[in-house]
Parts: sequence; structure tokens; C-alpha cells
Amino acid sequence: MLCSLTGQRFLSLLISCILGAFHSMAQSGCTDPQANNFNPLAAVNDGSCLYATTITQPNVSIPLNAIVNETSGLVFWQDQLWTHNDDTDGHFYAIDTLTGEITDTINWSALNNVDWEEVQCNENFVVIGDIGNNMGNRTDLKFFVIPYNDFASGDLSVVDTISFTYADQTDWTPSLNNNDFDAEAFLLTADSIFIFSKCWSSLHTKRYALPLQSGVHVALKREEFDAQGLITGATWDEDAQKVLLCGYNNILMPFAFLLFDYSNENFFNGNKRKIILGLGLHQVEAVVSNGSGGFIFTNEMYNGPVVISAALHLGWSIDSWVNHTDDFLRTKDAIQIYPNPASDFLTIELPPSVHSLWKYEIWNSEGKRMDKGRFLGMKHKMELSSLTPGVYTIVLLKRQEYYPFHFIKE
Repeated sequence: MLCSLTGQRFLSLLISCILGAFHSMAQSGCTDPQANNFNPLAAVNDGSCLYATTITQPNVSIPLNAIVNETSGLVFWQDQLWTHNDDTDGHFYAIDTLTGEITDTINWSALNNVDWEEVQCNENFVVIGDIGNNMGNRTDLKFFVIPYNDFASGDLSVVDTISFTYADQTDWTPSLNNNDFDAEAFLLTADSIFIFSKCWSSLHTKRYALPLQSGVHVALKREEFDAQGLITGATWDEDAQKVLLCGYNNILMPFAFLLFDYSNENFFNGNKRKIILGLGLHQVEAVVSNGSGGFIFTNEMYNGPVVISAALHLGWSIDSWVNHTDDFLRTKDAIQIYPNPASDFLTIELPPSVHSLWKYEIWNSEGKRMDKGRFLGMKHKMELSSLTPGVYTIVLLKRQEYYPFHFIKE
């Protein structure tokens, strides 16, 4: 019974109840401190984060050998970077990332390249996507599934085919570059294929899912996102749960979307940071992760009002755009905020390793900022006389770092 509790025990229960109520009121919002609409009270990311314009350039761009002028997919296989063309040519080409020259070839010409637009691999298979559909009328869309260890053999006896149609397509009338059922990007898991459509009409991208299993299947639409451009390539770090999509807009300006902090495999319900690739006019067609936070892009040759040669672009990294969870937790655990509950004063104490200029903001449980300031050093004592009793969040900020803490003002 409540009347039998000691004063200290009662206070502990009261704090727990108040903090529980506080968390229930602050369940969702933008949780990325780099976003313009970051909400320090949000406990669950609702995918609403908005970002300032982000422009980045490669460290180096290398012309590609003319044989791969239509480079359309990239994959690392046995520590080599491989690419392929997107029309008729059934070869794969290993590319020297220092010179752009071809160092090896694999011949899969017998598979018939109608419009190969992407290649991906998992622990068991290399999968080629014959999924290009500029007219929107193909009825022979397919994936070729090659056992990983047999990729270089050219042995067609080990290749399975996955044929598919889109669940939401009802009209196959030819419409060149004016339909929403083209595709040039997909991702691979242990048992599924996720297609990202290239929607010429809406400039959206739709994610479809189908099983990584030979036979005839229907690709089911799972989600949709307004990309404001044409998606042409995809890659991800499945362990780190980060996806990068690349593409270009209607005036050939290339971009990428960094997708992170999503739940399950619903890539569009998390953060979607658009990155302008500072290349000028380039028909970027493919992207691949190098496995250590960096990405490699290629663009195919463009013959239009200007001629743009095919090239390999190196040196992008996502490290500055995502939070590092382990570092965050280590630093947060080392920061002390006391006493809690507090009455007249609240003290912030930092470990010596993070001595620097810090900013702080205090927010009430209704999402209103009540105070802000800055301090230099490892210990700061602030007065709370302007705050009424209740539950608050104090957020410590240093450049792109943020650390929220809840406390009670008595």
C-alpha cells in the first residue's frame, strides 16, 4: 500500500511515474541533431527529419575505358570492383580504381543482356537485374541468380532465373520515358530482392519486394517516396542499416539519398538525407559501398548537347552525416547531471576527455524551450529558479554532437 512506503521509496516511485508519463508524451519526432527540425524530446524517429542542402564532391574522378561507356551496375567480388554495360553486352569487367582500366573480364553473354541495370551479391549469390524498362511495356523482366563461388566460371548450368511482373501495373502500352515501371536499382538480402523503381512520370521511387527464389513471381509494392528525380542505383551496409540510392534529375544533375535509422526494412520511414553530388551534369548510373563508410559511383557516357565521358568517382564518406552509436553511448554515460531531482541548482560534470565549449538547452515536457546558454570547461552549475516544478530535458550540444538528459525540478 502506498501509505506504507518510506519517503525515499515514495519519491523514487513518483520520479519513475513522472518520467514514464514524460516519455509517453514525447514518443515521436525528428531524432537527428543534424536536421533542421531536430526535436530533442523525441524518443522515436518518425521519419520527418528535414535537412539543409548538402553538397559534396568526390576526392577523385577517373575516366573509364571506352569499353564500359554504358556502365550501369557495380559490385565488389573477390576484392575487385566489377561493372557491366546495360545493353546487349553480356560481359562483366574488373576495373582498376587507380587508372579506370579493365583488368579482367567474365563472359555471361549467353544470358542475353536485354537491359541489365544492376548487380548485387550476398553471401551465396551474385544477382544480375535485367530490369530496364524505358518503354514500360516489357513482359520479360527477370533476375539471373548465379552461385557466388561460380560467378567467374561462365557455367550456365548453375544459373536460376526469377521472372516477375509488378503487382500494380495494369497497362503495358509503350510509353518511352513516360511511365512508372522502369527500374535500375535493387538490393539483396539472404532471401529477398527489393526493387527501387525509376518513375519517369511521377519522379517518385517505389520499393517492391519479391522472394529470392527461382520461378515466376509478382513484385509487391511496399512503400513509395518522392525522390524528385530518377533512381538509378542502390547499395547498402546491411549490418550498419544504412542505404544509399543514387540518381539524377530531369536536367541531369546527380544526387544520392542516404537512408538510415529506419525500422525493419521499411527504408523510407527513417531519415532520408538528400546529397547533391558535385559533379555537374552527369548521368550517374551505379553506386557501391566499399565496406568502410565510403562509396564509389560511376556515370555512363552521355551524348547530348554536351558530351560527358564515362567515369569512376571515389572518395565519398557518410561518416559526417550519421551518428556513431558506440561513441555516443560512451560519452553520454561519462556525463553526470546532478542532483536529480533538483531544486535550486543543476550541475553538469564532463569527463576530462571532452573539455571544450558546450551549448545547452532546457526544454519542458510540452516541447517548449525554457532556457539556453553555453559554458567552457568540465563542470558547470546552473540556476533553476526560473523553472516551475516539473519534468525537463537538458540537451548538451557541441558541433554535431548532442546528449539529452531528463531531470525533475522540485
